[in-house]
Amino acid sequence: MGNGIAAGVLFQKVSVVEMRGEMIGLLVGVVTERPGRVGKVVVEELNTSEGGREIILVVISDEETIRNLDRVRADMEALADPRVTDRGAMERIVASAKPVYHVEAGQHSPEMGPPEMVPELAYRLAVSEDATIRRIRANVVTLINPVQEPDGRDRQVDWYHRYTKGREYNDGFPRSVPYWGEYIYHDNNRDGIQMTSRLTQSSYKMFWRWHPVVMHDLHESVPMLYISMGTGPYNANIDPITVTEWQTLAHWDVQKLTAMGAPGVWTWGYYDAWWPGYQTWIAANHNGLGRFYETLGNSSADTYDRDLSG
Repeated sequence: MGNGIAAGVLFQKVSVVEMRGEMIGLLVGVVTERPGRVGKVVVEELNTSEGGREIILVVISDEETIRNLDRVRADMEALADPRVTDRGAMERIVASAKPVYHVEAGQHSPEMGPPEMVPELAYRLAVSEDATIRRIRANVVTLINPVQEPDGRDRQVDWYHRYTKGREYNDGFPRSVPYWGEYIYHDNNRDGIQMTSRLTQSSYKMFWRWHPVVMHDLHESVPMLYISMGTGPYNANIDPITVTEWQTLAHWDVQKLTAMGAPGVWTWGYYDAWWPGYQTWIAANHNGLGRFYETLGNSSADTYDRDLSG
């Protein structure tokens, strides 16, 4: 998977974007270059892209859980299928099982922030002794796919260096490469039913291997932080319990982040939660929670002025 990069080195850089291989090196560095921390992180190869680049999955939890990932997967598989798990067995499993929470970034290549953020998220989840982080490690298995569309990521980084680096104003400059994957653009997030792309196939492979309770997609489009909930009309095939859980998680996030002083955190008025072919609906179509964030992005590593008045 390439050479490991010392964890923490790249987190200090500004006005820099990393190629996909550098990101994988950084994440592998969390595993290989932190003595005593290896037991908290595993890096798996999910697939290769159409262009031959690795699509990876980072698995983070406490050391005991990492040693027993087969048990985690067996528990989640049993809970995912009521045809083979009766209520008594379900309650016994739930009493000890750790839920799996999946985070994915880099699906839309010009949305360049999330792939830059998740290596630091992985690093903090793996090494921080903060009480909240320790509680997450002790109670959750976190999966991170740092770059869902690795071909598009590398093309977009090249595009940044050629066309957008150093710009100070959004004057309509060309923000994106003409296509990201093999002749696919924004609709790589409309492939959840057809499953034509390696990106989608990789997410399905992850889902059937891990059965995560949540698939959480990280995007950029609107200010400042939108948290998905759905306005309705909701898809009639989605259980009302799932709809309630979407709403509960969204309102919890808004409340907590606003209390922390984060500006512009909101929900509701963006997405209806009806169409079943988005990436995170791999979970929603199987009684899991597919959710996403939208933040304001620049298709750039630079800071520049933007007119948001209308």
